[in-house]
Amino acid sequence: MKLIKYFYLLFFVLLCNQSIISQNISETNLYDLDFVDSSNGYMLVSGYQFVKTTDGGETWKLLPTKFDEWINNFQFPSVDTGYATNYYSNVLFRTINGGNTWDSIGVFENEIREMEFVDSKVGFITGANNSKNIYKTQNAGLNWYPLFTGSNQFSTSDIEVIEENNIYVTSWCCDLAKSTDGGENWEINSTILMVMLSFQDMLFVNSEVGFIYGLGIDPFTREGDYPIIGRTTDGGENWETRYFKKNTSISDFYFNDKNNGWILTRNKIFYSTDNFITKDSIDIPLHRFVFLSDSLSYGITENLFYKSSDGWKTFEELHDFTTDVKDNTYPKTFSLSQNYPNPFNPETTIEFSIPQSGQVKLELFDILGRIMVTYIDEYRAAGTYELQLNLSDYSSGIYIYKISFERMTISKKLLLMK
Repeated sequence: MKLIKYFYLLFFVLLCNQSIISQNISETNLYDLDFVDSSNGYMLVSGYQFVKTTDGGETWKLLPTKFDEWINNFQFPSVDTGYATNYYSNVLFRTINGGNTWDSIGVFENEIREMEFVDSKVGFITGANNSKNIYKTQNAGLNWYPLFTGSNQFSTSDIEVIEENNIYVTSWCCDLAKSTDGGENWEINSTILMVMLSFQDMLFVNSEVGFIYGLGIDPFTREGDYPIIGRTTDGGENWETRYFKKNTSISDFYFNDKNNGWILTRNKIFYSTDNFITKDSIDIPLHRFVFLSDSLSYGITENLFYKSSDGWKTFEELHDFTTDVKDNTYPKTFSLSQNYPNPFNPETTIEFSIPQSGQVKLELFDILGRIMVTYIDEYRAAGTYELQLNLSDYSSGIYIYKISFERMTISKKLLLMK
């Protein structure tokens, strides 16, 4: 999925009603969306927080974790697993519980610009460093190893992964790198689309057919800033171009084969069956859309969520985000709940909340104060967390669990009865 390339730089206010478990999102901006399947999807609101649907966008749940900085990239390769990065950040976050909590799983040498996950475990990130500018993981982001493009000057800007072996990467200065062995070896095409001045987005339908959108020079007037879409049908060796009117604002595009495509502009969706030699259009002010099939697609304006089941020939508004989105309020204080059940054998659950991001440590001690195990010792974003403890290896008795956050600590007792 192509993530946030274009966004509205507007702030918003979250109005919290502390007496009930709900929130009213006022003057909301919807920034980007990703759907795992026709039922399960995620959307970034305000740039800081996610909402989730499990019924194809009919209803949405506001997730508890709020990031400290704007999210510029996110992807959910499965219903529960998602990845996200902040603007100008070298930190990668991951959730394994459907966006309720996020953990930092990687810190790289420089800014992360783009990422693409084949599934929940295999993924790539780009832009981490000029000499090590592509990284790959095969174990859900726990470990990463660098891939080399063969040029220290190849500063990556976008990546497309077709399965795991066929990978395309673009640079800011209009080079294209291609790998057919999972990123071990690369071939660089430095003469791609010489009329282009900058690449904005890339999409490959398969290993041979791909499209690149960018801004370039009109070959007749020699003027710049003309929107151009380039198409290749031979794996990037040769390209043909389609020019659009100057100052046309293309915010998203999608092709399902070498001819059928949709282009999203400021107030219209253009559709073509012949690679935009001819085209039709429909009036709708979307700034982002995502296709799950040739016909099923979802799209967003600043506050409205839409669905189309026929390739945007017709569409319906499913949700207005100027109305309430019900669920958890942000935690206001640092807290630790009593475990439940209590007494227990051998599993019990605890819950804790932190009002802001910071270092969290959760430990278990015996009644004499000797440490038994450390469950958490890491940086976590603000939110409410739930953790299940299993004491099957311990004998019956009273134990103490303690959480530390910043300079504060809370301790409680639990009773294991076998």
